[in-house]
Amino acid sequence: MRRNERAPATVRAAKRLGVHRRPDGWRLALPLVLLAQLACGSASEPGGSGDIQIIVNTMGGDLDQDGYTVTVDLQPHRTVPPNEPVLLRNIPAGPRAIAISDVAANCDVVTPLPRSVTVVPGRQVVAQLDVHCLTTGVRITLEEHGVDLDEDGYTLSIDGGAAVGVGKGLITTIGRLKPGVRQLVFGGTSANCQVAGGPQRSVSVTHREVTPVHIRVDCQAATGLLEIAASTSGEDLDPDGFRFRVDGGAAQPLGTGQSLLVPKLTPGLHTVELDGLSANCTLSGLPKRSFSVVVGAITPVTFEVTCARTDVIAFARGSTIMTIRGDGAGLQRVLDGETPSWSPDGTRMVYSQRTCSYPYYYYCDTFSMYTVTLGTGATKLLSPEIIGAPEWSPDGTSIAFAARTAARILIQVMAADGATPSVIDIPGLTGPATDPSWSPSGHQLVFTCWSPMGADLYFVDVTGSGFQRLMNTGGYAHSPDWSPDGTHIAFATGTPVDDGQIVVIRADGSGRRELAVGRDPAWSPDGTRLVFSRRGSEPGIYVINADGSGLVRLTTVDGDYAPAWRP
Repeated sequence: MRRNERAPATVRAAKRLGVHRRPDGWRLALPLVLLAQLACGSASEPGGSGDIQIIVNTMGGDLDQDGYTVTVDLQPHRTVPPNEPVLLRNIPAGPRAIAISDVAANCDVVTPLPRSVTVVPGRQVVAQLDVHCLTTGVRITLEEHGVDLDEDGYTLSIDGGAAVGVGKGLITTIGRLKPGVRQLVFGGTSANCQVAGGPQRSVSVTHREVTPVHIRVDCQAATGLLEIAASTSGEDLDPDGFRFRVDGGAAQPLGTGQSLLVPKLTPGLHTVELDGLSANCTLSGLPKRSFSVVVGAITPVTFEVTCARTDVIAFARGSTIMTIRGDGAGLQRVLDGETPSWSPDGTRMVYSQRTCSYPYYYYCDTFSMYTVTLGTGATKLLSPEIIGAPEWSPDGTSIAFAARTAARILIQVMAADGATPSVIDIPGLTGPATDPSWSPSGHQLVFTCWSPMGADLYFVDVTGSGFQRLMNTGGYAHSPDWSPDGTHIAFATGTPVDDGQIVVIRADGSGRRELAVGRDPAWSPDGTRLVFSRRGSEPGIYVINADGSGLVRLTTVDGDYAPAWRP
């Protein structure tokens, strides 16, 4: 070939690839691998593809509304919303350069671009880009002063646009405003309220900045108030209080001794009605009355209520002492304790409280005795260890109870102020003695004596003399209670586990009458009724007439026991 002749195109291409012809054929000047790469693609582009998950983490305010355009190797792919992951599928494997465009003017891309990721065949990689946006707008701080403040908040319009709500006492930020002087107009104020300095403001808004705007609203009184109270006197005040209505509206609770303000009442006459009184409470005057309301003033409304003494029964619910009225109303908790007994004047209570040495096994081996002065909560420890229920003497000076002494369970008497107890020495007593109950005179006790065969009732003088059996039941007779007039004794039959009958007999042991299934009987102060407890399928506290009629169930809780009628 002559020098001035052009080589064929195939020869020229071979030379560019580094292939030269030898006398015996073509010689490969480049490695075979490089030639294969030039023929099939770059070494950074191995075969296969993977996925890229794009997350544009956008922070700040006035976030980009139309999203970003993501590019892969400078090629636009799709739009990515702020803070929403988007998956790009089937991206060729190898190093890839990720970037975004169409970023809003108030936003800055924090991550250096392009972001390099390596796509692995059949795998997914994550590329997160951080963007920070700045708000262009105003921050409204609204303060209210005065009385009868606006209840439904306020409105704000900017440059004559649609009004938006502005919360009371809150900081409200409004963004996406155009830079420049903006006209703000506040509205929605009540007739008695005014915006200090007028409702209109001219505010200079700077690009990518939030301009603070402080608004003060002053309100004058436009309504008046009623102060409603129930002045209650007497005994056994209503435990759950009363109800009142203003102008026939919804009932509102009013506690005993409590006063409540009813605000925002228009000037003029308004009616107030009181109801919800307990059966033992009476109202002085009419329950519905009219009162005049004056702007900016408080009008007092006082109802005079007098409550009479009523039946009150204390009982134990588990390890808590409760009280309830004889009609089943007014249930309330008094304190932690068990086996309550009232003082003769009904102002104090003696009760027991258990201590469990091994709670896991429910083994409670110690009962301590306390007194409490009702209404004050003041308690006093009388005895560290007792068994069964203590009982206050009719004259209020002493308390009888059962306690363990020298490995025996005996009846003891202690002064109500907690002086050292004395054991009643009962000659001939062989079994454990429990459940003492005073005679109305205070000179005798009736109690339970236990034996392996059962339990019987016995009398004894407080001095220890006069020990005699009341009756031989041949089974169980326990938990006696002497009637207030001293003529009868009520007791329970049945085992310590199962209920038996509530029985009433004369004090001489005659005239046995079975009244109802139950245990723990106690007389009413007038001796006409009995209260008792019941277990089983119909548990609770019951009241029955002494002749066996008029059975009434007061509670329905299994575990209510040891009732005691307040004198």
